[in-house]
Amino acid sequence: MSGIIVIADDITGAAEIAGVCLRYGLSVSFDINFLPEKKTDVRVIVTDSRSMDEESAYHLHRKLAEEIEKEHSADFIFKKCDSVLRGYVLTELSALSEVFRKTIILLQPANPSTGRCIRNGMYYINNDIIENTGFSTDPDFPANTSLIQNLLQYRSALKHHFTDIHSGKIGKIKEGGIFVPDCESVDDLYHSATLYDTSMIACGSAAFFEQTLIHFGYRKGTQHPKISLLRDNFLIIAGSTHPDSIIFRQKMAQNGCPVMAMPANLLQEEYLSTDFDTFIQEIRNVFLSSTKLLLNISDDKIDIHLSSKQLKQRFSNIIKNVLANIDVSEIFIEGGATAFDIFQTMRLKQFAPVTELAPGVLKLRSEEMSQTHFTLKPGSYAWPGGLFMQSK
Repeated sequence: MSGIIVIADDITGAAEIAGVCLRYGLSVSFDINFLPEKKTDVRVIVTDSRSMDEESAYHLHRKLAEEIEKEHSADFIFKKCDSVLRGYVLTELSALSEVFRKTIILLQPANPSTGRCIRNGMYYINNDIIENTGFSTDPDFPANTSLIQNLLQYRSALKHHFTDIHSGKIGKIKEGGIFVPDCESVDDLYHSATLYDTSMIACGSAAFFEQTLIHFGYRKGTQHPKISLLRDNFLIIAGSTHPDSIIFRQKMAQNGCPVMAMPANLLQEEYLSTDFDTFIQEIRNVFLSSTKLLLNISDDKIDIHLSSKQLKQRFSNIIKNVLANIDVSEIFIEGGATAFDIFQTMRLKQFAPVTELAPGVLKLRSEEMSQTHFTLKPGSYAWPGGLFMQSK
């Protein structure tokens, strides 16, 4: 099969897909909000639709679908969604369904290797229903229910046309609607892939995308990257509020890596430019002294009328100014929305994958900033052991 196109709803999801492609010897390119011009085996369109409002997410996906349809070069189109269904999944699928004129959606968000499973139409994280986990406090898409149908419909409340959502044990698909098979193992993932045919739109996790490649006949290579301990000249940008991310920051501090968060005066709606400049200088001084640093917004709840979008933009402007004043060879970013906003602020648009350090953890080279490597991961994933701290 040639001409595979993936639409991802955030940049770490795009990175996950690119990592899978590298495992299977496929060339891959990706661009932000546009279909990449470079004709690689797999072309990934990166969006940040989870950070948009629902109407904007719909129109962006309709525009991208029309661009793909006009080119007539795709043998397989895959919609990458969040593995725990954050975002406007039904809304975005409605836009693709309208343009591609397909009424059957095969949706498999699960990733059993990370404990993310679907059982009897309910979403589980490591045997706990998702509403009892850290995902229940997600600032944008909290999991207030564990029932697949309710998760999907609650998050796409305004603009979708799907009324039939089927979950549970699914053996055959003959009619229109959304089909979300139960999935508790890699074998279940592969079974989901075997349900696909060209009358459908396939959507789901990077793990499901990998099983579709296997179903199409692709085989994995044998090369595995060696993880080397980084001792200096790196910057970690932590944009996630996931509990595991907070624990990681604490461990980094205990292991001698300076950790800095935005000061209280920059977490207000109004702030002084002198305070902004002072914080930039403080970051520069710490990095020049330690040659390593972890930056995050805040571990505490921010009780002001400042939107997450405003905070991300302010944080991204800080990063942009920091990088204009120091030389960093390795930059690690956790959280797709954080990475996307930083790249938008820095006007970085085209990327080429270098290597996959672990599933979901991808090192990239920016075409516009070729001397610096960026490594991305979702906020809820772990950094590979032995990368920043000695493995025990």
